[in-house]
Amino acid sequence: MKNIKFLWLMLELFLLVLLSKIIGFGNVFFFLVAKFIVGLIVIKRQNSDQMDIIRKAMQSGDPIKAQKELGAQVSGMMAGFLMMAPGVFTTIFSVLLLIPKTREFVFKKLVSRAKANNASSFGFHSEPSDSQSEIKRPRTFEGEYERHDINDEKF
Repeated sequence: MKNIKFLWLMLELFLLVLLSKIIGFGNVFFFLVAKFIVGLIVIKRQNSDQMDIIRKAMQSGDPIKAQKELGAQVSGMMAGFLMMAPGVFTTIFSVLLLIPKTREFVFKKLVSRAKANNASSFGFHSEPSDSQSEIKRPRTFEGEYERHDINDEKF
């Protein structure tokens, strides 16, 4: 995983240097500052607009609609944070996250991955199925505990 992150970073850096040779360093710097500001605006807008929509969806009693709205907010916030990060691919990915169809696709993938990792990540376990029978469960040892201080006479 560290190698992938390192390769991603090197590719982003290489593309920024290549882009600065093509259009100039000043234009690339302006592009990075402008997209950082746009990322801040996206985050602020997502936070203020979506919270009201989520609140209304939860009050209506429709959990599926509330989950979709929450997914839209999370994806929008992710798009804003990626927009703030310097790089060409992160910018492309953040713009794709601002498109509603792509946003739904990414959220569905994140939810399916979270459901797969939920039991082992948070310590909540359902009854083991055939595929989960190999999961090691933490053991609990019962016993008594008694504290002894150094200044205690027994010690």
